[in-house]
Amino acid sequence: MQDQTDVDIHKGFASGANNVAWDLIETQDLTPGQTAELVELAATARFHWSKVGAASALAHADLLLGWALARAGASAAALHSATQAFSYFEANDAAPWELAFAHAALAQAHWSGGDKAAHADHWTRANTLGDALDEADAKYFRAAFATVPKPD
Repeated sequence: MQDQTDVDIHKGFASGANNVAWDLIETQDLTPGQTAELVELAATARFHWSKVGAASALAHADLLLGWALARAGASAAALHSATQAFSYFEANDAAPWELAFAHAALAQAHWSGGDKAAHADHWTRANTLGDALDEADAKYFRAAFATVPKPD
């Protein structure tokens, strides 16, 4: 069993890496260095949440990692992580904002992999869910979703 200090350290690293990674997700044109940093931060967040987080925290970390990997062009790994997150949210009565983000991450992953039909499907679902979010949730969703290419 971990002592509370270890738990607090893992949570601190997970939360800090998560927050900086989401700031990068919202950046339209990432430099190669920013892309590498994004993947490193998302992986760091996922690692630390895997040590101390509940299943929902791990799903959020998978969503972030999937989106980060997709931005880096690692489509197979991106689809793996984004699909894990989506499956968790779909099976656990997720909030609308969680489903919107999960569809957006899948849209990004499918775009990265060149699957135009799946990209368009998830982009459309994310957009529809995003349009129905309350103002507070929509603000964060729209900032991230703006980086996902629109379907042709």
